[in-house]
Amino acid sequence: MSLFQPRVGILIGVAASVASLVAVNTLVTASASGSKSARSGATAQKEYVSACPQHKGPAESIGDLNVRVGSQCAAGQKPFKLALWPVAGTTPKAEYGVAEIFVSRGGARPARFALFSTALGSPAGSTTGGQFRFTCTPAQAPCKISWGAAVISQRTGTSTVFPRITVHKQPNITTAPMSFCEYADGANNNLGVARVQRVPSLRAAGPAMRTPQTMGLGGSFDCGANQPGPTSPATEIWVPADGVNSNFYDVWVTLTFK
Repeated sequence: MSLFQPRVGILIGVAASVASLVAVNTLVTASASGSKSARSGATAQKEYVSACPQHKGPAESIGDLNVRVGSQCAAGQKPFKLALWPVAGTTPKAEYGVAEIFVSRGGARPARFALFSTALGSPAGSTTGGQFRFTCTPAQAPCKISWGAAVISQRTGTSTVFPRITVHKQPNITTAPMSFCEYADGANNNLGVARVQRVPSLRAAGPAMRTPQTMGLGGSFDCGANQPGPTSPATEIWVPADGVNSNFYDVWVTLTFK
């Protein structure tokens, strides 16, 4: 990268490639972001700079993009527009769905066992999820599975999430088979969606995800942990140990943000 200053403005020579576009954008953005006031001023005045392709000069410079700050390209040049504000990932319309799956063992505060994230924007909904395993010992039983979610956004209000959670169990014996335990389909028995808060940052999403969301569990609790309360909607799935032995549980999660 060469840096020189002609009479008509500041030029920054960079290779003409996709990577260069990102580099130039980052460089120019960083140069003007020394303070919050500088950022807000630049946002109000201009959201991009013109990048002029170089047609003359040394062979190694032909094709470079020269970013002129405060001036236009030379006559006959067709400029590219490189965004200054906002930086990718922080646009006002960008939204990210985040969710955590918790397990409480031995009456302790629910601990995070999984974190899922997805960029929102698909008209069909944006889906994320995965699988994890945990152990429930006789001293810890009943163990309790719950979930929470939030949407990181510059907007306010709520968004919706459709949960599916499947639980399989296996006794702590090497020859024991794994069997189905529980299936949550939607936020209630009518395939409803959960409403979750929009928050401005990942830090703010932490407390929001600690708010338990409901699940539709059908007409009965199937894991056999003597779980009290109505079966649907419920905010927890209780799972037992296996008598004097532990149980292993595999939890499969699919979450669709809309």
